[in-house]
Amino acid sequence: MSTPKSTDRIERRVAPGIVQRHAVGCRGGGRGRPCSCAPAYQAMARLGPRGARRTVSATFATLAEALTWREEVKDRARVGQVAAPRPAVPSLEEAARDFLRRVRDGQALARSGRPYSAATAENYETALRRHVLPHVSDRLGVALAEAPADAVDGRVMQGLVSALAVGSPSVARMAEAALAAVLRDLYARGILDAVPPRPALPAPPRARERYLTIEEGEQLLEAAVRDDERTGRSLMAPLVALLLGSGCRIAEALALRWGPGGLDLDAGSVTIARETTKTEAGARRVGIEREYLAILRRHRLATGRPEDGALVFCDETGAPLSRSGRVRAGLARVGKAAGLGPVTPHLLRHSHASWLGQAGEPAPDIAARLGHADPAFALRRYVHADRDRVAAPSKRLAELRRQARES
Repeated sequence: MSTPKSTDRIERRVAPGIVQRHAVGCRGGGRGRPCSCAPAYQAMARLGPRGARRTVSATFATLAEALTWREEVKDRARVGQVAAPRPAVPSLEEAARDFLRRVRDGQALARSGRPYSAATAENYETALRRHVLPHVSDRLGVALAEAPADAVDGRVMQGLVSALAVGSPSVARMAEAALAAVLRDLYARGILDAVPPRPALPAPPRARERYLTIEEGEQLLEAAVRDDERTGRSLMAPLVALLLGSGCRIAEALALRWGPGGLDLDAGSVTIARETTKTEAGARRVGIEREYLAILRRHRLATGRPEDGALVFCDETGAPLSRSGRVRAGLARVGKAAGLGPVTPHLLRHSHASWLGQAGEPAPDIAARLGHADPAFALRRYVHADRDRVAAPSKRLAELRRQARES
């Protein structure tokens, strides 16, 4: 027999009413050739009287499950109780596409039982498209996009995580979260009987140690103003001013709209809506200093005085900007021009938090401004010590010693 082509799918009847289906490209399944995939078993049963018969079918991960289901269907048919066929198991690509649609419609829910935030949905879509679906599984022998969703077990997930962790542990963690979300959604809908156990994940990234000093923040803002003057558009200066002045996340900034429910110039504050942030604690109102507000006010004038409800940052057609493209490239450009090296939105968020800590703001207030429920986490991850102050003798300790000697 000729060797199957990579685009052929091997199907073999292994029991009455049971067909064994191998993944596309599997070279095994026959005599003397070990299987290189996790085959699925499609069970079929014909029900009803002659002339009005219909066929029901379902797909299972094991032959035993397929045989059991087929016998149950036939037994119930004998007493007039036809078992409803189980939903067909889609390919992982079909499952991922359907999951993202359900996320957009608010039908797929996160572990908390609430709809996914827009930022999480965007991150999951990117991870699925770029890293999960194209991954060729050593265990299955095909790209995950082609594999049946019920063929993705714990070992397949571990292989994906281990392969991605070599290049980027952060990408590996995000890819695992996105894939697990797709499989949990299938389980919740009754298409899968179980979800794989969570694989061993790479260690989370170390806490960020870099932040901009207040002087460096001013240098960056000046470089952003010059960049806008050179390009002839208002973007980098107001974006840097907003990120430094509020500490908001980049997804929150790009979803911001003019007016009392968003960037309110009259009140001098930013309101972050729940649907644009990650958690309940992320919904908040944050005041902004006057020097940053002045830049944002000029931005509104430069963009034609958009009405309340319009996006603060958008492209020429009024569509929202992505965090990649001109935003990412622009921040890298102005960071280089200011002599500060790579600059990211998260660096500006860390800088804002560190300035709050150095100013003596209470930990609960810092956490609330950042949109965190846990003040300890906010201090541990976002607030950094003033390097120059630490390097110099402590003025407070010197004063304490003086008071002790005089007492």
